Formats: sequence, C-alpha cells, structure tokens
Amino acid sequence: MKAFKLFSIFSIIILFNSCSSSDDNTDQNNESSLLIGQWYRLSSEDQDGNITDDTNTCYIVEFTETDFIATDYIDADCRTEFSSGGFPYTKIDNYVYYGEVSQDIKHEIIELSETTLKLKGEDMDQGIYYSDTVTFERM
Repeated sequence: MKAFKLFSIFSIIILFNSCSSSDDNTDQNNESSLLIGQWYRLSSEDQDGNITDDTNTCYIVEFTETDFIATDYIDADCRTEFSSGGFPYTKIDNYVYYGEVSQDIKHEIIELSETTLKLKGEDMDQGIYYSDTVTFERM
C-alpha cells in the first residue's frame, strides 16, 4: 500500500510539472508569434525622453520566423527606399538578439501586443553611452 501511495504522489507531481511547463512554453510561443510581422516606426526617444524622430523619413522593420529586416525610406510616405538589410535574430525572454547572441547586440521588449511594439536599446558609440526607445505600430 505504501508503494501505491508513493507512486500516486510521484505521478501527481509529474503531472503538475508537465502542465506548468507546457503553459510556460505556450505563453512564450504566443509572444514570439506576436513579434512576427511588419512594424512601422511611430516614435523614437532618447534616454532623457526627448523625441529624436526625423519626420521626413519612414522606417519599417519586419520580423519573420528567423530574420529581422529593416528598411529606411528617404520620404515620409515610404515610397523611396534608401537602405535595407536583414540578419537572423533570436528572442530570449524579453530580449531580441541580432546576429549572434554572444555579441550582445540586443533590444529589450518593453511592450508587445497585437498592435504595438516598443523596444529599448543601449549602446556605446565612440565612447559615448546612449539609450533609445522606439515605438512601432503593426502594419
């Protein structure tokens, strides 16, 4: 009888752990699928909260299953392409890593919904630290 009780308790523990784990994976998969699509830049602000947008240009990013593609346009209505480039990305928790994860080129996902994507990035440029937050709207 003791063996049966022990087996029952062990089975219940395994059942709860497997349910919890699959729920976590489902949540992460749902969030990853929200990221996929084309996003139009609405605004950018620096670490002091100052708006840093150039209203005469258009910037669109696209996340596919495996790649990040950024396209810059020289006009506000997104007709004349200036530059475009893409590379692989990896999403881990609330971060998007571009290229190799070990290179630490990343953005923190501040907000992600069906309609809004807000990314925060930090970097050093010629010895000067800067941080910016970019808000996108799904196209």
